[in-house]
Amino acid sequence: MGRLDGRISVVTGAGEGIGLGIARRFARDGATVVIAEVNAETGAAAADAIASELGGTARFVPTDVTDQTAVEVMIDGTVEEFGRIDVLVNNAWGGGTMVRLEHSGGRATTYGHLNEIAASVQPGTQVERGQVIGYVGSTGHATGPHLHYEVEEGGVNLDPLQFNSELEVSVDPPARRAFEKVRTVVTSQLARLPISDRPSAVSLSAASFKAE
Repeated sequence: MGRLDGRISVVTGAGEGIGLGIARRFARDGATVVIAEVNAETGAAAADAIASELGGTARFVPTDVTDQTAVEVMIDGTVEEFGRIDVLVNNAWGGGTMVRLEHSGGRATTYGHLNEIAASVQPGTQVERGQVIGYVGSTGHATGPHLHYEVEEGGVNLDPLQFNSELEVSVDPPARRAFEKVRTVVTSQLARLPISDRPSAVSLSAASFKAE
């Protein structure tokens, strides 16, 4: 007997990733699983896999968690068919406006709760390191402006502080020397600024650069 024998569970966003993993685990432990997923293809595939591979009972119900009516229909339908809901896992994406970038090596990064996506970022386009892809906001389930950032590889979420990123391309020696020269000039100007309550600024004109 499993720990969840006879229990009725609902897992939102269970078509893939963490949600699918939770649904499969519940099914192994004996629960009936309702796959509440907005993507019809992955949702149906998840329910079929649980039934065929694990011998569990699974139902796919198309559900967009940002649509209150769709959520209510899913809940009412589950209760009507199974009589109750014992477990609810709200795993579906609540990150509002988001950008997902696919990198080489099967790695992907997601940036959520954005106020707006940069106009230059369109589905299928390539982006470059340092390019603006969006603007921080508080869309989705957020209590204030902030950035949701996640990294995954092969469908597994990684700790962004622990994974190894690709090595940076070394800066060409001539470019490095030019940067060091500019930095020396600007640092010198900053050091000569008087202490004041008023804001100050420095500039790098051709004349001042040559004078240094």
